[in-house]
Amino acid sequence: MVILACGPLVGRAIDAGRKLKEQNISASVIANPFINRVDLKTIGPEVEKCGGRVVTIEDHQVICGMGAQVAHTLAQAGIVHRMKSLGIEGEFGQSAYVAEDLYQKHGLTADKIIDAARELMK
Repeated sequence: MVILACGPLVGRAIDAGRKLKEQNISASVIANPFINRVDLKTIGPEVEKCGGRVVTIEDHQVICGMGAQVAHTLAQAGIVHRMKSLGIEGEFGQSAYVAEDLYQKHGLTADKIIDAARELMK
């Protein structure tokens, strides 16, 4: 399993990776700092090594977001993969006193990463 995260959600991805390890599910967590520039040299071999299972999480729109960029880059490189992308599903203009409220609302949590990873294991 590869978990790709960007920005403030990297910590949640690391937490999910630790929890998955406790459940005997191996996960490589990669911080992807550039949404529109995929580091195929780093990500590609990890995706191939895990049988193509990828979870992405970002605090941006899912449509045309990091997950879409990663999927396109992997496909163009001929790397077979299955992916679950967690992010904002078409809602705009939201605010909160703390980002955590919006992360919870949109399912951008370690537990949701784990759920997505488990779905890909089926």
